[in-house]
This record gives sequence, structure tokens and C-alpha cells, in this order.
Amino acid sequence: MSYLSGIKNIHSLGDLNPYTSTKIRGNSQVVESILKQASELQGLGDAEGKKIPFSDVVAKYNKGITEPEIKAWVWYKRRMGVPMKGWETYYLKGSGKVLEELLFDLVRAGALYYHAGELMPFPTYTYGNMYDRLTQLENDKEDIVKHFGIEIWDNHKLVIEKAKPELLTVENVDEKERPIITAISDFAVDRNLFYVTSVREEYMDLENAEELKKVNGKIERKKDREKINIRFDGESQYTLQHVFVKWLFTLNNDTDFEKSSAIDIADYYLANRSLRDDKLSKEEKAELRANARIEGEKLFSKFLHEVLAFDDQQKLNYAWNRLYNGQSDINYSKVPIGFECSARFKSGILQIKHRSAIDNPDGNGRNGIDQRFRVLGDEPLGPAPLDRVVQ
Repeated sequence: MSYLSGIKNIHSLGDLNPYTSTKIRGNSQVVESILKQASELQGLGDAEGKKIPFSDVVAKYNKGITEPEIKAWVWYKRRMGVPMKGWETYYLKGSGKVLEELLFDLVRAGALYYHAGELMPFPTYTYGNMYDRLTQLENDKEDIVKHFGIEIWDNHKLVIEKAKPELLTVENVDEKERPIITAISDFAVDRNLFYVTSVREEYMDLENAEELKKVNGKIERKKDREKINIRFDGESQYTLQHVFVKWLFTLNNDTDFEKSSAIDIADYYLANRSLRDDKLSKEEKAELRANARIEGEKLFSKFLHEVLAFDDQQKLNYAWNRLYNGQSDINYSKVPIGFECSARFKSGILQIKHRSAIDNPDGNGRNGIDQRFRVLGDEPLGPAPLDRVVQ
């Protein structure tokens, strides 16, 4: 049912109430200005009418992206099978040696980057694990210097370093800015991920620390087969957790612990052994384990910060950051966008404020929903082999 049913012309609407009539008359100039734009608006809420051509969108929304960078991106996407319709102005013309020289010029211009015999545009090259990128760059050094010169290799390294997330270190005085490593994590217990070869000189006595255990509430020395044997000879490798446990037993039970102990942390948190004590209730046992976990992690952070030798700290920083803090996101500011659209969206001028909100299934870019990787096309980010790019 329509509220306008039966109304044949504007006079049938009746008179405006006095308040509304006064407001309109008081803003007559604004109303007249809007009415003069009626032909352009094509009716409130209508998105049809004047269109913005593809070339104007490219010019307006790609400020900060150079023409070589756009050409590199368009070439790369076309090599990946994306049509890139509308981008014809930026197609690389030619084949064989002619195309090869055009591509090499884009490398020299910092628009394409060499990676393991392949070429990538800037957004692709600076996306992913930057530590792995640096490792490959060292392997590529001879080829890059041979074809393009040392300056180009230096530029490759510079863009990777800038894209790399900020290094988190265990030496940082601000505990909140250190790597998040728990005492029971794979990083702490797997020697294939990280191992310790020494500690600072003032903590070397942990080699001889006496390990203890509780048997139905009674404290006893651990048997030889239960102990962790550590001898720092410069070659033997130990997990972080093993060295941490030995260090715990060098601490003073009265002054270095709050609500837990070396035994509770080592056995009932780290080793997760059964807690057998007839004098403790179920609730008391749960509280003991909770205290061991909380205080154990607090002391583990202190252990990484104060006990590890400086060389091992540097190795830890690199290993942890490469595994858990090396991923660089897509740099959307360097991804060209282009499309043809109405100059107006609903009742206003179309404006794009977030590049990542451009949906781009065919490489051209369309107004759509925010799908992070669709802006790069439907296919996964991948390289273009150098030995095939000029065919």
C-alpha cells in the first residue's frame, strides 16, 4: 500500500504545516541552488548519469604510483592471466629482446624486482616473509649485479628492510615490547627451532643446580635419571626450557618467588606432572598449578632478558622474528586501481577513501566489498619466471 495512492498532482498533497513552510522560505537560496542541480542529480538516490572515465579514475586515485610502477603491475597481472581491460595505455609493446629491455628498464626504475630468476612488482615483492626475501636476495646477488649493477641490488635490500616489521628483542627494557615466548611453546622446547649454547658468566653455576621434587608433599632430591644434565662447552645444545629449569633451582625460595616455587613450576607447569599430595584439596591443587603457570611465565621472561648470553639473545631475536614477526602485509598504496563508474553514488559524489575496499576480480577494480586479496586478482600472489617473460 502506498501513502501516495489517490494523489494525482502536487496540489493534492495539501498545504505544508507552518513550521516547515517557514524553514523552507528561510532557506530559499539553498533550495534554489539544489533545484538548479536537478538535471545532474538525475533524482535523489539515482547512481546513473554522468560517468567518470577509466583514465580519470586512474589519474585521480593512483597518486604516488609512478607510470613505470603501473606498467610493471599491468604487465605482471597480464602474465598471471588477468585481462586488465582498460589499462591498454600501460601495456608493454613488443616481444623477445625488445620486451626484455623494457622489463629490464622497469627493474632499473625500481618498478620490478628480481627474485630467484623471476620478476615481481613492488606490492608482490614486499608481501610475505621479509626474512625469507632477504635470504633469497643474498642468493640472487650475483645475478642482479651482473644484469643491473650493485645499486639495483642495494635498492632491493632497502625496500625489503623498509617492509620488514619492527624487530622485537628480548633485551628491550620494556617487557611489553619483547617477543611473546612462553616457557611451554614449541620455540622453547624444540632444538630445531632454537637452542642455547651458553649463559652469562654470572649464571654459569646453574650447571650444578640441585633439582628437587615433591613426593606426597615431601621434598626430595631428584634421581640422576630424572635430572637435566647441562655442561656449557660451546658445542652442546640445550632447549630454552631445560636451561630455564636449571636456573629456577638456583633461585631463593624465600625471596625470588611470590606464590610458587621452582618445584611447582618445573613439575606441575612445565612438565605437567600429576600432583599427588593427600593434604591438598582439589581447589588447592588447581590454585597451585595456576600460580605455577603465572609466576613461571613471569620468571621465564626475566630469564630470557637477564640470563641468556648476548650472542644467544641475538640469535634468538633473529630466529623468533623470522618465524613469528617477519610477515609484511600488502602495500595497497602501490597497487594501481582503475574502473569506469557513475560520477555520483546514491545522492552524493563518489569518493574512495580505502584502497583495500576495491573489489578487483578481473584486475580492473570495481566498487565492492573489502576482500583483502581480491584487490590483487582472484589468483594467489605469484612470480613471473624471468626465462619466460619475453616469449
